Amino acid sequence: MDNDSKVVSIDAYRKKAPLTKIKEMNNIFDASDNVLDVLCDEFDEGIAIGLLEGQIQVSATFDDLDLLVDMLETALYNVRNEY
Repeated sequence: MDNDSKVVSIDAYRKKAPLTKIKEMNNIFDASDNVLDVLCDEFDEGIAIGLLEGQIQVSATFDDLDLLVDMLETALYNVRNEY
């Protein structure tokens, strides 16, 4: 991934954040965990996509990278062609 990318790991972001942002970051992690819990309860697999200071954060209910990429590509196709 190049340095101009708008994709960021929320965990890496939190590790670099000043101490004043730690509480805010913990709130973001809690919200992400809650969303993932709902996804796990309602769907076989799920992806949560959010924005943090203009950068994309992706969380998934599974660890299969190929499936994650496939699901994101399908979602992008649907957004491009159905909206």
